[in-house]
Amino acid sequence: TWYTGSAGWMYRLLVESLLGFHVEGDKLTINACVPDDWDSYGIDYRYGDTTYRIMITQTRGNGSPGACRFSVDGIALAEAVLTLVDDRQEHRIDVMLSR
Repeated sequence: TWYTGSAGWMYRLLVESLLGFHVEGDKLTINACVPDDWDSYGIDYRYGDTTYRIMITQTRGNGSPGACRFSVDGIALAEAVLTLVDDRQEHRIDVMLSR
């Protein structure tokens, strides 16, 4: 019905368009469109039996605006794409977005 469909679209609007959280297969990307005064926000995401605790922080002057850097459990990634793995552990993902 209209109610079920609109709830699904609202979820997609908020999570994918505003927060920038996008999963396709086993690839996670962040392309946020949040206001400049949002310094940070977090997302807890389950992939199979694995929990990813994701903290997105907006920074000023660390790269070109819109640039994104990932680190997984304290280790920086070369690309702004995370390959999700279902290893039944909890992982901390830090994402730095340049404003």
